[in-house]
Amino acid sequence: MLGTGAGPSETPKPVFDPALVSIEQKRFSHTQWEILVCYNGQRIEQYGDKIELIGGEYRGYPREEWMAVAYREAIARDMASRLPVVEEAAITTHLTRH
Repeated sequence: MLGTGAGPSETPKPVFDPALVSIEQKRFSHTQWEILVCYNGQRIEQYGDKIELIGGEYRGYPREEWMAVAYREAIARDMASRLPVVEEAAITTHLTRH
């Protein structure tokens, strides 16, 4: 469940800003990648990425999926507050695997 972005005695956190998300690819080989997800310079987590060979190129999950993970975790970890419902739905639509 997503948090509100503020505890009972805290002032609200700034609203989630996608521009503050950092998604860094850590590539160990052609088929072994991890993705480091950060928000506002703070590490969220490093996740394994599913790698597939598509049209002669190795590809992992799309950036939109990692943005959804960053949103979910930034809210859960009280790093930011939730977006309005329509904007939240647009981001979390991509949250299918993590």
